[in-house]
Amino acid sequence: MAEGNVLQVIVFSILLGTSIMLAGEKGKEMARFFNSFAEVMFKFVQIVIQIAPYGVFCLIAPTTGLYGLEVLLPLISVVLYLLAAVIIHVSLVYLPILKIIGRYSVTKFLKNSSEALLMAFSSALSSAAYPFSMKSQENMGVSKRVRSFVMTVNMDGTSLYLAISAVFIANVYGIHLSGIELALIVLTGVLASIGATAVPMAGLIMLTLVLTSVGLPKEGLALVAGIDRILDMLRTFTNVLGDNIGSVTVAATEKEMIHEKKQDHRYETAQ
Repeated sequence: MAEGNVLQVIVFSILLGTSIMLAGEKGKEMARFFNSFAEVMFKFVQIVIQIAPYGVFCLIAPTTGLYGLEVLLPLISVVLYLLAAVIIHVSLVYLPILKIIGRYSVTKFLKNSSEALLMAFSSALSSAAYPFSMKSQENMGVSKRVRSFVMTVNMDGTSLYLAISAVFIANVYGIHLSGIELALIVLTGVLASIGATAVPMAGLIMLTLVLTSVGLPKEGLALVAGIDRILDMLRTFTNVLGDNIGSVTVAATEKEMIHEKKQDHRYETAQ
């Protein structure tokens, strides 16, 4: 952990968590400790995030003053690339899954999820959109058991952000990434995004893990920190959209849609 070998830390964490579960009653004390420690670290991160905008301004101001606004123009490409990635991912992955596997109307889904998606995009905070998502899924007929379990699991938007930002930083520093390193960025991005907290700019912190995994300079964070709010809005929107589609799809495939269960109950009563 001190050397920043992220993948080894993740593997160790998975094995440790599995061992705590297998230990049963004797492992509960350690589980409570880690839960308490996690809550403390979440508060620590929130303090850092509140101060971060001032630090980012101080980092960018000298560079902008020396080289002019031209140095910030390439950052527009990061926003456009992430926007394009989100559109492609939603169009080719999310919506087909909803329509083909979930067998749910896309138009009806977007109408029911509009409040949750608007809240996610405007606040860049998935936890703020959580109650809206729960309500919209209830209106769509998703059982409480499914929506309580599936929600907040999806982090595709954060994964896209981490991969695009890491490649952008590598290009700025003139560092060539091999195929293996690109694959490592994708793998680390997926694993790191799962551990991202539901607070603004959490993805920026996770980006340090991805940069470290392939030896990219962590100073590159300052390049994307200035526009992270915009990027955060896009990735949070994608995460919440994936949460809602995932819940509807799981409920449909597991026969946990409330209206379906009512129909099955009527049929059994008639029999």
